[in-house]
Amino acid sequence: MPPVQCTLDVFDESYVQHGDRSLLVRIYGPRGPGPFPTLLSVHGGVWNSGARDSNASLDKAIAARGVLVVAADFRQPPLGGYPESIADVNLAARWAQANARRFRGRADRIGGLGTSSGGHQVLLNVLRPRDPRYTGLPLTPSPAPPVPSRVLDHVVLCWPIVDPLGRYRWARRTGMPKMALLHERYWGDEAAMADGSPQLILDRHEADLARLPDLLVVQGTADENIPAGATERFVESYVAVGGKADLHMFADMPHGFITRDAGRYQSLEAIGLIASFIARQSASWAAVDTAGEN
Repeated sequence: MPPVQCTLDVFDESYVQHGDRSLLVRIYGPRGPGPFPTLLSVHGGVWNSGARDSNASLDKAIAARGVLVVAADFRQPPLGGYPESIADVNLAARWAQANARRFRGRADRIGGLGTSSGGHQVLLNVLRPRDPRYTGLPLTPSPAPPVPSRVLDHVVLCWPIVDPLGRYRWARRTGMPKMALLHERYWGDEAAMADGSPQLILDRHEADLARLPDLLVVQGTADENIPAGATERFVESYVAVGGKADLHMFADMPHGFITRDAGRYQSLEAIGLIASFIARQSASWAAVDTAGEN
């Protein structure tokens, strides 16, 4: 069956003001009655570059299959590093939930999608859903709903950075000074990288295990920006603590292969997997909601 191709309304809105700087979200809203599954998209860029349109080809392809996609800007150096950007992502997720009905999206549960360092920022909000450093920004206008116990109900990770400290040391060891410098600009020091490492959070038994969301993880086997085996180890660790994770490795594909060329057959296959994962999650919510009504 060919994928649904919805006509989209694409526009920007502000979700937070930091001083004289307004951070925006880009809305990819399918036309139709809805309600559509709602997905927060968080871009990569080694925490230092990129914007809400960085994942545009991926975001549009998912939205065209009947998903409300909210793609967020967040603070980057020099405006903010760790943990400020994590707090922005957390607020953007709560803003998406609070405003989803305006755009014909589901407001009861939302998913997250993160690419590269965006995947890292999504993961921190999954593993530490109550950390005051991440949840402290108020959602306006007041009164706003309370911070939920789990801000994201399912997560898609595309070539995620799951261990910033490990990748920083790998970059220095293998002669990638620009990558190492970008780590330093965002994190400041290795202690912060260790604190904010999803892999090390699992290793140290610091994750909030009460309501781990299901993960879909997409990566290429020729990824030149991530140490070999890092993603596989994280998935194994996530499953070992009781989470559910489905890892799909695409042969010979590089870092960012979908956003580099969304039209190649491997990208189309990956987009189909992502859309199917979101649809299954949405269907499971509907089944639970229906059961609760009976």
